Amino acid sequence: MTVRNQYRDEIIKPMVKIYFLFLSGIISSFSGYSYYNDSLDIEKISEGLYEFSIEKRDRPERLTKFPIDSIIDRYSVQAGCWSDIDYHDDDPATWESAEHWRRLCELAIDYANQREKAESNEKKLALIEAGINYWIKHKPESSNGWWNAIGIPLYIGKVLVLLNHGELPDSTINSALDMMGPGIREDHYHYGGRATGQNLLWLASVHLHIAAIERDIEGMKRAFSETVKEISYSSQEGIQFDHSFHQHGKQYYSWGYGRVFTLFLAQFAYLAHQTQFQFPPEKIRLISDFILDGQQWIIYKGQPDYIATGREISRPPRDDTLWLWALELMSTIDLSREGEYKILIQDYYALNDMVRVTGNKHFWHSDFMVHKQPAYYASVKMASNRIIWSESGNGENLKGYYLGNGTNFFFRTGREYSNIFPIWDWKKLPGLLCEQDSARLPLINWGRGAVNKASSFVGGVTNGRNGLAVFDYHKENLEAKRAWFFFDNEIVHLISGISYTGKSDLYQTINQCLANGEVVVMGNNKASLLEGAFDISKKLNWVHHDSIGYFIPGNFTVNVSRENRTASWKEINQSYDDTVTNDVFTLGINLGNKISSSDSICYCILPNVSVSDMENASELIQHIKILANNKHMQAVHHEKLNQYHIAFYQPGEIKLNESFSLSVDKSTLVIIEKSDEFAFDLSVANPENSRTDINVEVGLKVDCDNCRWIQQRNVTQFTIPGLENPFAGKTVSVRLKSTVPDIL
Repeated sequence: MTVRNQYRDEIIKPMVKIYFLFLSGIISSFSGYSYYNDSLDIEKISEGLYEFSIEKRDRPERLTKFPIDSIIDRYSVQAGCWSDIDYHDDDPATWESAEHWRRLCELAIDYANQREKAESNEKKLALIEAGINYWIKHKPESSNGWWNAIGIPLYIGKVLVLLNHGELPDSTINSALDMMGPGIREDHYHYGGRATGQNLLWLASVHLHIAAIERDIEGMKRAFSETVKEISYSSQEGIQFDHSFHQHGKQYYSWGYGRVFTLFLAQFAYLAHQTQFQFPPEKIRLISDFILDGQQWIIYKGQPDYIATGREISRPPRDDTLWLWALELMSTIDLSREGEYKILIQDYYALNDMVRVTGNKHFWHSDFMVHKQPAYYASVKMASNRIIWSESGNGENLKGYYLGNGTNFFFRTGREYSNIFPIWDWKKLPGLLCEQDSARLPLINWGRGAVNKASSFVGGVTNGRNGLAVFDYHKENLEAKRAWFFFDNEIVHLISGISYTGKSDLYQTINQCLANGEVVVMGNNKASLLEGAFDISKKLNWVHHDSIGYFIPGNFTVNVSRENRTASWKEINQSYDDTVTNDVFTLGINLGNKISSSDSICYCILPNVSVSDMENASELIQHIKILANNKHMQAVHHEKLNQYHIAFYQPGEIKLNESFSLSVDKSTLVIIEKSDEFAFDLSVANPENSRTDINVEVGLKVDCDNCRWIQQRNVTQFTIPGLENPFAGKTVSVRLKSTVPDIL
């Protein structure tokens, strides 16, 4: 904790607490226990808010970049404001007038840290009071209502909590409190309607600061009560049943708004701990589930998956380590998962080491699959008609039209895409299948128009270790069946059933990341370096760059380039104008504009391999067999893992080997894997996210709970019951036992 005034800490505070104990003991004999509890709880929570404020427990972008001496030097004492702040600026995202309160917060922190230095502190107190009065008099307002209802009231609350010892006149405090209240309605918290998700937590925090300043126990009760209500599973905004997070409608935001949601939940839980507002155990469990079974999966070596940041992908990089502080707070509250929190924090900093929490996870409410291995991370974000795939707003994410439409990231170090976004070609996002026309990208203002209305068959099946993600892709003049097969050391992408009516070339981007080290290409059985800023456009067998190998069979033209680019953040975010210059590696397949519906595409990505490994690329993937890649079915057999991954786009049958066939009566996703000599597991999921019973037939005799052996046909029939919503897209597994050994 920050060292504060010794007299206050060592003499006044203990005396106050003794007084409360003494007084409450007397009063309790007349009025029961409640006054004692209320008084000490107000004191404890007020002290917690004070500590959070003085220790600057806030996101870096909400802190001023100026040191205290510079703040004072720039201050116009008579005016009560700063001459270098443009109070007429109306940028909705960064609104320059907010810097006024960032500086007042810094002055208040410095004042609180040096209360014993009366002479110098009197000057700071005068500056703070004049600054508050300037705002009261001029009432600056932003065109972005968030600043008026949430952003500025949060700043005001911090300043008043730090100076809540009689330093400010009552008239100033009351006027400042009035400015904090636009979102605090009598029966709800209001932000463009009833606030939900992170907007609600922000307003609850505003209300909690007001209650602390006014010593209002009822206000505290309401702030904590509204927060506890928001700790629940939802099919709208907030925590989803798969532990992803939605905000601004059904839009994936686990690391944008979700990161701040975690921060505020942890603070509320910590403040409430061992008070009358202490969160029920089931709410603490839900917070931990959201963090450890949700957010943990999208972090790799300190880098969150960019797709989880929403429109914040268009903002310059910022420090996210405050999230770790939230984990530390939670680890002191939920002792049952303290060890998991510690491992997560260690994995966050595992920049040059292997991460320990690994596997495959599908977030069926968000059309998002994560594949996390000790030496690499991969993900694919898809977009069904059930969700909003992206948004722009406040001048941000101006080129994000295709985000989430098959976006396929790969991390080895976590720094592969750092600061790349201004110089990205936004029609060649990693994993994107897209027409390469010259038209300007449409603006999806607050998500309007960002729903693939024709795409319902979008989802994934997982066995916890490996997974299959499927995207029945519909986008303007393009349709295609797309499937990603995530194995331990390989990722296979299949595309089939392509229907394209555009005039420009259709392009499948495999990756577009920062260039790091040599680019080696293999064509015509000859390996060579890609020298300089050249674009090779030819048929290639494989490409190696930055410890990732790309094996690209087939007859399509492969484009690979390494080029130096320069661009401004302003091209994707109107609030920032810094310039970025760097080398960019781009790899993709040019399909031209005359594509047959019978054409199919296949490529395999090999993370964590060397150039010498790639010289034997065919041996690296010889255990991977493509069983089907057409508009009806896509299937891959991984011989080493004894796994079959199958996407049935309609009822169908597949012969897996000479003695084993599988048929289903509905479109579904399937993983079959050997579990032991006489058993195998069948995992299925319905990508439509609706309850569907799957009737299965296998061409051999097996035993399970509802298996029926049909001797006349030599088949076993059984039904895998579908799950009810909100779990309808979740994987269901059944173990099948055979009398024949090693059937797979």
